[in-house]
Formats: sequence, C-alpha cells, structure tokens
Amino acid sequence: MRREAGLLAKTYRHTLTARRPALEGEWQVLYEREPCALSRSAQVSAPEPPDAGAPLPESQYRYSLFTRPEVAFRLGDRLEISDGERVYSGRASDSFSYPSHTVTVLEIRQVTETGRTSLT
Repeated sequence: MRREAGLLAKTYRHTLTARRPALEGEWQVLYEREPCALSRSAQVSAPEPPDAGAPLPESQYRYSLFTRPEVAFRLGDRLEISDGERVYSGRASDSFSYPSHTVTVLEIRQVTETGRTSLT
C-alpha cells in the first residue's frame, strides 16, 4: 500500500500547516508545508441571495482533506491549507486513515486571498 500512498500523494496540489493546543496555552506546530489535497464535500448552509446593496450572506462549507496515511489530526486541530493563491483556515475533525491515505473533514472559517479576507 505504500506504493498507492505515493501515487496518490503525487496528485496533492495544496500544502498545509497544522497546529494543536499545548498544555501551556500555546499552539504546537504539527506539520508545516505538508502536501495535501482539499476538496469541497458539502455545503452546510445556502442563504437566500440578498437584495441589491445588502451585505452578502454567509455561506458555510465543509471540505475533505486528503493526506498521506501517516498524517492525521484530532478534533479541534487548527489547519491552514494553501493553494498558492488562497489560504483556507479552519478546524479539523478526527481523521480516518486508510492504507493509502487519510481523510479529515475540515470546517473552513476563513479564506484569505491576496489583499482580501472572506469569512465563510
């Protein structure tokens, strides 16, 4: 299965930085610039379009994060995933590992682009 994990890893186009709360109240860095793949898995809320001139409504999405089998997260870990143009910041669920990859559901809280910030 290591071969399959290596083949899947070649498709990863994102990188992640992961942090976990430490006992002293600081954040422990778990991974930095770790290759991964981010995929939208479900739209949690779909608000009605606003009237002209009204502020845009908030939409919430859940994403699936794919990593190598040895890269796993716990509920509440904070993740930042970059595609080179945007940084998706959010909280992780507990990961589920397969022999070829790990899947983690990620709730995105903020998307940052060059010069802009968008809360989701």
